[in-house]
Order: sequence, then structure tokens, then C-alpha cells
Amino acid sequence: MGHVMVVVVGRIYRDTCELHFNREPIKIVSSRGQYLIGDDGFEYLDCASRTSNVGHCHPRVVRAATSQMSVFNTCIEDVVTCMPLECEYSKKLLATLPSNFDVCLFTNSGAEANDLALQLVRSYTQKKGVVVVDGSFHGSVDLLIDISPSVFKRMPTGKKPWVHVVPCPDMYRGPYAPNDPDAAEKHFQESKVVLDRVLARNGETKKIPSKIFKSLPSSYIHMHGGLVVADEIQTGMGRPGTHFWAFQTMGVIPDIITAGKPMGSGYPVAAVITSRRIANSLSAVYNNYHCSPVAAAMGISVLDIIHSERLMNNAVVLGEQFMSLLKELRTRHIYIGDVRGLGLIIGVDIVCGRDSKKPSPELAEKISYR
Repeated sequence: MGHVMVVVVGRIYRDTCELHFNREPIKIVSSRGQYLIGDDGFEYLDCASRTSNVGHCHPRVVRAATSQMSVFNTCIEDVVTCMPLECEYSKKLLATLPSNFDVCLFTNSGAEANDLALQLVRSYTQKKGVVVVDGSFHGSVDLLIDISPSVFKRMPTGKKPWVHVVPCPDMYRGPYAPNDPDAAEKHFQESKVVLDRVLARNGETKKIPSKIFKSLPSSYIHMHGGLVVADEIQTGMGRPGTHFWAFQTMGVIPDIITAGKPMGSGYPVAAVITSRRIANSLSAVYNNYHCSPVAAAMGISVLDIIHSERLMNNAVVLGEQFMSLLKELRTRHIYIGDVRGLGLIIGVDIVCGRDSKKPSPELAEKISYR
């Protein structure tokens, strides 16, 4: 019986890995700082994880988690008094944001946060339609798949009629040159609205020029009775370097922002942050979206580390160095079409040739596995 179980487990494990990698995967057994460590003891520089915001297994985050776990870790709903750690954490998060944000609603993942944000938008506006940027991804639950063009375009059901997709302002392949001072204005006049600050996921990072986000899109949305939601799950928490949240680089203030597991450096905690006016539109919202004491303790430690270790400044300095080296590589390799980024959110466009600008996913995969 034991032998059979081993075989079954082994087969499930192998099939699961093949589903994601299509080859023998790297078996990661531990991590430390910026490194992932394989079962052979080899250290890999981690350029793939998107949640370990202050490094893997940071001692201060680990201490915060284990210390609080030994004391109290329960979310108590329908109580008059608020849990102190949740209050402290909420205040620290709100201190990074403009004054129109005064409510934090906590979830376990970015997908749950985006799902709640969409519920809030519909409850507050009494409208169903959603405008999203082509190529974006907002989560893998049913409702979020419906507003994620990178997913629903590959599905038989396709796009729902209430979803409106606008093109990403592509300054590399698009019709307007990056040195055109009016490129952002021209693009807006064509698409009328842009929501994502940076599209960042495996294999793709598109930097959007700041001018396009200066009041035009948000004013247009508000004029039609809508709300602006900034998905900061991958781009917030200090990663832009110059600002704590990516939307702050745009000179625009959204109505709702969502943040994900980088809040706890990988621990399952996420949040929807908005105004009390919008939050009040959804009944019983304050009873259902609390932060566990362990998640709050880890979140507080992450915020403290970002500030005390000057990680935002580090993102600026290392981001500039990394971009400079990548651009130097581009002068020597015709298959590097473009290099773009914001802080340490950096993407390299691998192409068939610099003149054609045609993407080459096959070559990109070969480079990744080299």
C-alpha cells in the first residue's frame, strides 16, 4: 500500500510539473534573500518571484510571524472592539496613500482583492460595464477571468459584452514614436481610457508613459459615473522606487486600489483600499474582511523593512544599473528589441529581429532555460 501511494504521489507530482514547465523542473527546497536553492544545493538568483517583496525568509518577517503565531491568530467577526494589530497595520498602509483613502478591507490573495473591488464598483455605481487594457490579467477566478483579456482571448467563450477592451499604449510597436511629445494625447483620443499603470506578468512588462495618465482617463471615467481601480498587486509596495505605489507616478488618484501577497512578502494577505463612502455601498463589508494578527504582524514588519533598509532607493539605484546594462546588451544583440521598466519592474522584449520587432517566444524560452 505504501509503495502504491508513492507511485501515485510521484505521478501526480510529475504531471503537475509537466503542466507548468513541459520538462524536468528545478526543484526548489529552500530560499534566502534573493536566492532560491535547489535540492542539489545550487543557488539561483530569483528573477521570477513576484511576492517576496523584502527577500525570501527575511529574519524580521520570520520573527514577526512566529512571535505572533505563539500568542494569537484568529479573526473575530462581529465584535465591537477592533484588533490592535489590524488597526496599526491599516494606519501604516493608509499613511502611504492620499487622504481620500481611509478604509482597508483585507483578503487572502490579490485575486480575492480584485474580486471584492469589482463588487464594490458595481454596488456603488449600479453599473456592470468594465473597461480594461488589452493584455492585462487580474486573477483566475471566474469573474476576473471575464475582465482579463490575456485569459479570455484563449477561451471558447471569448469576451463578455459588458467588457470593453482598449489597446495598451505600446510605445515600441505602436503607431506613435516614444520621442513624440504628443504620443500620449494621441493614444488617449483613440482609446479614450486607460486603467493599468504597468502590465507586468511572466514574459511581459509594458511601461506606459506618464503623460497618458495625467487626468484624461480618470476624468473621462468619472464623467460617465464610473470608478477608477488601480491594480497594484505586482507594481505597488515600493517597487517603482520613486514612489510607494505605481499610480503615484502618474499624477492621478484612483478611487480604489488593490494590493496582494507582496504585502506579507509572500504570506497570504491582500487588501482593497478605498474610501468609506465607497466601502459603505456593500452591506456587511466591515464584518467580513479582517486581517489576521499574524498577517498584520508580518505586514507591519514588511513596511518597516522597506523604510528602514531603504529598499525603495535600492529599487531606483539597482533598476537604473540593470536597465543600463540591458540597454548595452541591446547594442550587441539584434534579438533584444526593447528594454523598459520602472524601478525594479523591468522587461526585455525578445524579437526575431530588430527591424521586424516580431516577438520571439521560442527564443525567450530558450534564453530562460539556458
